[in-house]
Order: sequence, then structure tokens, then C-alpha cells
Amino acid sequence: MKKLLLSLSLTCLAATPAYTQMVNPNKPFTTLSSEPGWYSQTEIAAGFGLGETEPDYSASFIGLTEIGGFQFTKNINAGLGTGLLFYNGGTMMPFFIDFRYKFDAKTVTPYMFEQAGALLRFDSFKDSKVFVTLGGGAQYAITRRMAVNLGVGLMLQSQTSRDSFVTLRGGFTYMF
Repeated sequence: MKKLLLSLSLTCLAATPAYTQMVNPNKPFTTLSSEPGWYSQTEIAAGFGLGETEPDYSASFIGLTEIGGFQFTKNINAGLGTGLLFYNGGTMMPFFIDFRYKFDAKTVTPYMFEQAGALLRFDSFKDSKVFVTLGGGAQYAITRRMAVNLGVGLMLQSQTSRDSFVTLRGGFTYMF
């Protein structure tokens, strides 16, 4: 019995330092790099139409966008983006400018964003649209170079008619 208790005690003593090495209480919170530099941001976006949703391209969309940009300061990012958006009436390709203002850099960093550009239709370029999206969200830093983000916004698109959407987006940011 004494050997069993001694064996269990030694196992617990050996496991305790190994466990405590996994969690370092002195490690500072991880924040995404605040240094100027290039970044890439990939997002999945979905939109839900507001108002009249009967016409094509006004009820809903889902898609993938990619933004390549530059972080000027710890708070200001700007980039160019493109992607594919699958609407209830067909597919459109956005080309846009993305501006982001991030508040205090922490593990979770709130931000505001604006996107503006064109939505190109492949089947009929004359029916392409312009759009602007305003919104906000939060970014969670995984490492100094990678973060996940989740945001919500209001998108307005226009050509001969105006359509509006509530948008949800989530994705990854990678700093080079």
C-alpha cells in the first residue's frame, strides 16, 4: 500500500510541473502586430435584404472576399479587395476599397470599417452596380501575425434601383 501511495504521489509531483509549464501567467496578452506592414484578410460574407426583396439581386447573398492591404498605424488599415458574391439572382464580382479603424489594440480589438466599389455582373456588364458598406466588428488576435474577425454592417447597392442588406462577415487576417 505504501508503494502505491508513493507511486501516486511521485506521479502527481511529476505531472504538476509539466502542467504548470503549459500556462504561463506572466505571458502578456497577445495582440496583432501594431507595426506598419502588409496584410491579407479573407472573409466569408452573407447579406440579408431589407425592404423589397422580390427583384433579383435584392433578397440575399453569400460569398467570399479577399483584401490585400497595408496597416499604416496600429489603428488605420486600407486595402483593395475582390471576391465572388452569389446573389439570389446570379453571381457578382466585387472590386472595392476597404478602410478600417481599429480601437485600442488588445486581444479583442473592436473596429469600424467602410467598403466602397463596384459589383460586376458577368452576364450583363451594363447591369453592374456600385455599393458602399459601413459597419463594425471585433478582431481576436491568435498570434502576433494572425487574427480572426467577426463583423456586421449595412450595405447599400445601386444601379437603376437601390437595394440594402444587413451583412455578416467573418474571417482571418494575416500580417506579413
